[in-house]
Amino acid sequence: MKSMSVKKTLTQVLLLSSIWAATACAGGPPEATTSTGLSIEDNLEQLGIPAVVVPFDYPVPNGLIADPAEREAMIDAKIAHLQEVNSLFWGDPPDDPVELQYRFDEFWYDITRAFPDFEGLDVDWDAFREEYRVKMGEAQSYGEYAHIISLMAYVLKEGHVRMVAGRVLGRYGAPDLPGLAKVNAFLDKAPVFTPLPISKIGACCTVTADEELVINLIWEGSPNPYDLRLGDEIVGFNGVPWENWIPRLVTAGIPILGSPGGAQTSRRYNLLRSAMANSNLFEKINVRRLDTGEIETIDVVYVQVAEEVPICHELTETEGLVSLDDPNRPLSFKDDPMFVYGIIKDENVGYMYIKSTRPGNSDRASHPEAVAFADQFEKAVLALMDTDGLIIDLRANVGGIEITIFYKGLAHLVKGREDRLIIDTAVRDPEADDRTKLVRAREAWGEEGCSAVPALGWFGRLCRAYEHIWGSLQDEFPFPADDPDLYYENPIIVMTGPDCVSSCDWLVQFLSTFPELTIIGRDPNGSLTGVYPGVYEPWHYYHEDPTRDYVHFVLPTVAYFFVDEQPIQHLSRRTGTVDHEVWFTKEDIVSGVDTVREYAIQLIREARAEAE
Repeated sequence: MKSMSVKKTLTQVLLLSSIWAATACAGGPPEATTSTGLSIEDNLEQLGIPAVVVPFDYPVPNGLIADPAEREAMIDAKIAHLQEVNSLFWGDPPDDPVELQYRFDEFWYDITRAFPDFEGLDVDWDAFREEYRVKMGEAQSYGEYAHIISLMAYVLKEGHVRMVAGRVLGRYGAPDLPGLAKVNAFLDKAPVFTPLPISKIGACCTVTADEELVINLIWEGSPNPYDLRLGDEIVGFNGVPWENWIPRLVTAGIPILGSPGGAQTSRRYNLLRSAMANSNLFEKINVRRLDTGEIETIDVVYVQVAEEVPICHELTETEGLVSLDDPNRPLSFKDDPMFVYGIIKDENVGYMYIKSTRPGNSDRASHPEAVAFADQFEKAVLALMDTDGLIIDLRANVGGIEITIFYKGLAHLVKGREDRLIIDTAVRDPEADDRTKLVRAREAWGEEGCSAVPALGWFGRLCRAYEHIWGSLQDEFPFPADDPDLYYENPIIVMTGPDCVSSCDWLVQFLSTFPELTIIGRDPNGSLTGVYPGVYEPWHYYHEDPTRDYVHFVLPTVAYFFVDEQPIQHLSRRTGTVDHEVWFTKEDIVSGVDTVREYAIQLIREARAEAE
């Protein structure tokens, strides 16, 4: 690693000297000189980062700040502090300015020629290059460099896109540190302003229909340092409402991995819900207690993750759901990693939790595990044929590889007398200058297939990855006609929400084309592009060697579209998919009522009454 600049070294020496002097005058032992508790020399040797402590000396009041000007002053002070932390913690940039601009150009070029979802994207991509290429060359620290790299993914507003600098990603899983953005490598929850998939506070929070950030789940036996209870509301940090922090934090110059969602409604939801995952950026948390209505100001507490921690993207448990084989045996959301089904005991309503679209480790449609699951899912559908209604819960579905594994079962739920192709794949037209023009994937490669496409470019690698996953470039996967003797004729309700992402989003879009199904909840995530492994060689060296830098880069290259739309219109970022928007209220959370599920059951009851 190259040596730190004289200016930064002097800054750190002065900073550490002031910390030592302050503690000596207080008569106590000197505090740790770095955020990690190691010396700067040990940090550089073991972690490759200085990890300097930067105290926040701006006064933080109790309660929320009423004066708008004072709120802005708090935000300005904290942003400046976070920028200083980000700059000093990581050390110098990895390369000289010319090399940094070259790296920026390579990423920009790859995205420009391959990303399939510029259509409808509210960003001037060429202007972005002109502005941030200059900033890249002027980066004074690794933190500034990491922010610009990560911003290239964030502005694309696509939940699959990942660009994160190696030192930052290499700290994932390490303890939270004061003022340092926490990068979360969990696939469907991009970091820094999106929720961690685990809870370190003994509780989980959700965004209500009124956009309140409310505690909706308390975990027994987990650390609960803020004594949180159901219905408590997270109203702010450092006296400023959380939503006021968002527009400043995402442009503050600290690393972010990518967008938390494609659809605007999903991005907003996930940004608000990200509060507790990023509490270590602040000194105080403001909580409105349900029992008193008072706002309590509490010091932010650092709790290390235990070996077993609760998952926070579960919106509900399976209360009232029992096995078809044994009505006395209750079922749990956790009974299977992918799929749980049964019946709501007192309603004769079938219920399916579909938690993933990737059975086992299958990576292609013909994989034996995928074929086996298709049979298993069809068997489950047939077992629920005698119910008065069917609820399909996709609210916690993290996606996977494909939805064709559900086709055999779904064919018994929707009407059709001939096979038809509903959703197909497209790629950027390699011959077009217009970066929004898409062409059907099989047409792009022509009759000769991958053999006629140069193997070294992204287009050739994509062709071969596509061929590997699907088995053949010529295969299509039409939705099969239903069997008229095995057709479900009662109401079918699909529940979805912002945690439905990737192939789950595809599944919701697919189901939305059938009038037999009613979709309720909130818009799914809106991230519907395809990520094909092997299209890009990894842009990284692994962080075991801190003297080498890398960038973790994931770029979607395949678009999905309804086959009857011309020209091809990408399905990503679409909103308004749900027929009835319904979500949790604070009152229902406190009462233990699953608002969305109750609404689904009521729709089935009403349909049943009409039939009688």
